[in-house]
Amino acid sequence: MSRTWSEIENRLIISNYFDMLLKESMGHDYVKADYRRALKPKLDDRSDSALEYKHQNISAVLMELGLPYVEGYKPASNYQKALQDAINAYLRDKPGIIPKLLDAAASSVPRLDSIPSLKEVASPEKLDWSKPPQVQEKTPPYSQINYLTREAENRRLGQLGEQAVLTYEKHRLTNAKRIDLAKQVEWAAQVIGDRAGYDIQSFNLAGEPLYIEVKTTKHGISFPFFITASELTFSENHVDTYCLYRVFSFRMRPRLYIKCGSVSSAFRLRPQLYQAWP
Repeated sequence: MSRTWSEIENRLIISNYFDMLLKESMGHDYVKADYRRALKPKLDDRSDSALEYKHQNISAVLMELGLPYVEGYKPASNYQKALQDAINAYLRDKPGIIPKLLDAAASSVPRLDSIPSLKEVASPEKLDWSKPPQVQEKTPPYSQINYLTREAENRRLGQLGEQAVLTYEKHRLTNAKRIDLAKQVEWAAQVIGDRAGYDIQSFNLAGEPLYIEVKTTKHGISFPFFITASELTFSENHVDTYCLYRVFSFRMRPRLYIKCGSVSSAFRLRPQLYQAWP
């Protein structure tokens, strides 16, 4: 049976984690192993695997709060409430951390001429939600400004991601000897606007239309994103011709994975906002 982490141990590993997160968010280099070696002597004889899993637990809590997480620590949700409480306490005691992360959400976006070609990778395995993501009953004061919201509102980041996908699609079709189709790929979000319900109109190799929604983040492959009701409805009404291109790690090493069909069948959805009627 695993031993319960003490309050002091939780504080130490949370502080260790946020040191890494701030460096990563601001584009600074660091070595995770160095942080682990510095932390281990301060803990109660914890193994490397125990530290790894605890860091993943912290990632899960932060993701549920709409905050970024260290890319190398895939969120693992089977954590104790004491860890969630300790993270909330840490953020209350360190009010300067959230503004730094928010600043990072609106900065460090690559210049248009510096975007490398996107590389497609396999879509991520579904996260191990031994328990589903929790909506906290008492909203911590720092979450009045939500990092996920701020990144979603970063129009430059979104436009650069869309332009990268536009280039990716033209290259894909050109490499498949369908130059005729490559010339017709359209940036619908620019030509039609938000009412289109998708961002890029491309084609499959048979010449049939392909409607692409692009969601871009500077963070890891498992970082969540917002999807509007109209975007969700469009995906459900065009199941056979719709794909969502998730562009991630955009600042450092841009890649993407692709999910086709309705968004509701490809992702777990959690309501974030309700419209109330009298």
